[in-house]
Amino acid sequence: MLSICALLLGLDRGVHHAWNDAGTVVLLAATPILVAVFLWIEAAVAVEPIMPWHIISTPSILACYFCNFFEFGALMALVFHVPLIFRTVSQLNARQVGLLLLPTTAGSIVGPLTGGLVMRHTGRYYVLLLLALMLCAASVAPIILSIGSPLYSPTVASAGLALGELGLAITVPVTLTAALANAGPADQAIVTAGVYSFRYLGNAVGLSITTALVQQTLRERLRERFDPGTVRELLHSIEQGLESVKNLRPEDAAAVNASYEEAMRVGCLYCLASFLVAVGLAGTGCSVSFITFSSLLTLLKLS
Repeated sequence: MLSICALLLGLDRGVHHAWNDAGTVVLLAATPILVAVFLWIEAAVAVEPIMPWHIISTPSILACYFCNFFEFGALMALVFHVPLIFRTVSQLNARQVGLLLLPTTAGSIVGPLTGGLVMRHTGRYYVLLLLALMLCAASVAPIILSIGSPLYSPTVASAGLALGELGLAITVPVTLTAALANAGPADQAIVTAGVYSFRYLGNAVGLSITTALVQQTLRERLRERFDPGTVRELLHSIEQGLESVKNLRPEDAAAVNASYEEAMRVGCLYCLASFLVAVGLAGTGCSVSFITFSSLLTLLKLS
């Protein structure tokens, strides 16, 4: 908990103050130290550890955990920032944005059912996990290509977001099953708790990093287009609400929107990189015994 708080506070302070600020450096430097302390306590001190060392040191289970961490963080960032693009660039109201997010909701419902049915039919999960993660990565492409392009369409971005949610939702039962298949009968409950912990941890960290990238890029792009005094006024105005952009002069509003689009593109690129990391964790697992290509009969025997 302390390590995550240090990371989140460090990212926020870096964007709003300076990355070379003493407080920022201390907070970010403390993050890996606190993580190392946590792992040491779990491995050598704790009588009843939250995450027993023999579990978090198992490559196959750890790969499942970090697949959840990176993919959930990336999609949470997309779900948070893409609607902001709809509001600023497309000038859509809340009802229109809500309608564009309905396919994403549908994907979150259909995905787990699809993943569960496929595993039930085939008794396998490795290839399904790879395909779902690649779908997540591919879903970012239409969003990135459409932002700031003459071909930009909220419908295209909405479709990309829905595909990403579908792919992510498919992996929800798959990564859980993969982790349980690589754990002993006595560790089922702890492993399940670990999967969900890394999902929520990924949500917080992924969203914070993406937001920091977007805000930092936005500040840099605004400095390129406006003088320092105007930049401070624009940032203060934007922080009060995105609706304030409508009150700017047309040429200033266009410049702010262009800066915002470039910042959002950087954030989406980070999300794409996170999905690719998750694909790599699952893909390389076949050769280094991470997420093993094993049968679900192991779980059936346990039950």
